[in-house]
Amino acid sequence: MTADTNVKELEQLKAKHKELERKKMAADAEITQHERARAELVSEMKEKFGVDNVDDLRALYEKLLEEDNAKVAAFREQINGISERLASLEAA
Repeated sequence: MTADTNVKELEQLKAKHKELERKKMAADAEITQHERARAELVSEMKEKFGVDNVDDLRALYEKLLEEDNAKVAAFREQINGISERLASLEAA
C-alpha cells in the first residue's frame, strides 16, 4: 500500500467511525427514552392495578375476565328466569 492509499483508507475509516458513533448515540438516546417510558408505565400499572410486572397484570386481567363472565352468566340466568315467569303469567 502506498501512503496515499493509507490516507484515503484512514479517512474512510474515520468517516465510518464517526457515522457509527452517531448511530450509537442515537441508539443510546432511544434506549434511555424507552427505559423512561417503561418506568412510567410500571408506575402507572402499580397505581391503577396494584401490580408491578406484566405477568401479574395478565393474571389479574384473566381473573377479572373470569369474574365478569360469571356475572354475565348469572345476569343471563336472572333475565331468563324473569322472562319465563312473565311468560307463564301472560299464559295464565
